[in-house]
Amino acid sequence: MPHGTKTPGRSSKRARQQERAERILDSTAELILRWGYGKVTIDDIARQAGIGKGTIYLHWKTREDLFEALLLRESALMMKQLIQFIQQEQDGILLHRLIQFFFKLTERHPLIKALFTGDREMLGHLASANSPDNFLRFQRLLFAREYISILRARGLLLRDMQIADQIYAILATISGFFLVNLSLRDADLPDIGEKSQTLAQTIHNAFGPHHTPSATALQEALQSALPSFEQLYAELQSRLEQKGGTESAQL
Repeated sequence: MPHGTKTPGRSSKRARQQERAERILDSTAELILRWGYGKVTIDDIARQAGIGKGTIYLHWKTREDLFEALLLRESALMMKQLIQFIQQEQDGILLHRLIQFFFKLTERHPLIKALFTGDREMLGHLASANSPDNFLRFQRLLFAREYISILRARGLLLRDMQIADQIYAILATISGFFLVNLSLRDADLPDIGEKSQTLAQTIHNAFGPHHTPSATALQEALQSALPSFEQLYAELQSRLEQKGGTESAQL
């Protein structure tokens, strides 16, 4: 058999390991959303996943490693969807369109929303920018200097302020839309479609563009920005594998 060739037995074992890791991560996510980070134990996760406690430690050495792997998986899955969006939607690379899509996505990825809002009740110290793997780096992807610079250079964002100030203002606007839910009754809140549309309109009004971009400008911006999106996605995948996670979010 040629060197490096995978045997059927090894492939089957790898598949079982991946399926088991996915089940553990799914169970962990369900319990965190139900009880919060601080109340979930390895014993709880093992019972939820229907496996022995020791089996979890075959994948992750510590509770923190497991939780960090979960957040990496969620981040990678969301990144995959963001990349697909900007590739499939003609104007998806525009800031207000991307943020609108991101905002709606967080309804399906509540752990990412908790990261973005710094929800320590749900995520404990993992919500901190000083957490071991600095997961909040994921949220900065959308507003990284390179991405904003590309949009500004092609007239797809206003340039009426310094780029650092603009990034700060964008982040503050988005954070406000997330956090306002805490001060309003459910009955006073619009649905997610209306909220995301209002956020997109607010971003568009404040930061532009205030003209209809050409197809050429949109395509050039996409080609310039896409490598940065894909690089961060690859880094998330690499860290996930290092943490003992799975490869289910591959593009």
